[in-house]
Amino acid sequence: MTTCPASRAPRSLANNSLRQRALAHALWVTALLAGCADEKAEASAADEGTTIPLEEFDPQMGRAIVLDDGRELDAYTRIPKDAPVPQAARDTLKEYLQTMIQPPLDVTSDIYDAWLKRTRTMTAELQAGDEHIGNAALHAFTGNATPDYHTRRLLLAIGAHAAPGSAKELFHELTWTYGYNIEDRAEACQLLPLVDPEGFLERAQEYLTHRGRKTKTMPPDEFLMEAWIASCEALGRSPVDMCVDVATNFWLEPRARYMAVMGLGKHGSHPMARGALELCLVESSGDGMLRIKAAQAIAEGYPREAACQLLEEVLAHEVSLNFQEFLIDLVSKHCDGE
Repeated sequence: MTTCPASRAPRSLANNSLRQRALAHALWVTALLAGCADEKAEASAADEGTTIPLEEFDPQMGRAIVLDDGRELDAYTRIPKDAPVPQAARDTLKEYLQTMIQPPLDVTSDIYDAWLKRTRTMTAELQAGDEHIGNAALHAFTGNATPDYHTRRLLLAIGAHAAPGSAKELFHELTWTYGYNIEDRAEACQLLPLVDPEGFLERAQEYLTHRGRKTKTMPPDEFLMEAWIASCEALGRSPVDMCVDVATNFWLEPRARYMAVMGLGKHGSHPMARGALELCLVESSGDGMLRIKAAQAIAEGYPREAACQLLEEVLAHEVSLNFQEFLIDLVSKHCDGE
């Protein structure tokens, strides 16, 4: 069968086009690699004082980091050379950062257990340390001395306990400002009650009482709620008003509502707390976990007779088989045979 030459022309042109694009791409890659090689050669010829990006720094090289603004940082802890932190505190933080490096995954459990024990002991010692240790930990955090989240959160905790005055501004900046690592923001939020409970209550109220969709990225609502309760405890104030609002606020994340309900359980004699708990106990939104938390808070926070009477009344009218089973178990545990 004869093939029409015209039918081969488009295929030929397409093949030529592909070859041309492949050749152009190969030339581009070659030029790029050549440029990278030139940059590496220039970098290797640079002297010790050359400014280098933080993300390219290898602490094991032992060379001080020089920032674009001329400041020098310690090679390992990244604490500024001119920061008012004694050398002993710098050395302690260096040892801590080195200790926090996890053993290889294939080590035996006894080695890993010994590492856990050592790191926990050292963390507790540093949290009980003086202000210089706290400042060193905060500098190491802001200098990005480690990308490991677990170590970073412990540096914040050390700073909060050992140098609360220095940590206050940093924790507010992290908590309320968009753009920082969300894990760091959540950790700072939880630690703010230790360093500035009054300031936290002032700033957090608008985020816990909002209605409608969020307009700003914030740490999860549960951390805000947890910090609210902790701040109230630190100041000797009652968290009931906010817990009532959060527990009955459909716009907030469920875990924040659960935490508020558990907080209300500690104030079982308060009329507002009782009203909110009993409302959540029979809520028809379909959030079974909220109802479970409310029932548990009532069982633990009400006088036994009042709690049993209420739970048995709800059980008698309950239509959810799953919640029936839960209530039967709860009533049996707290009410029967006593």
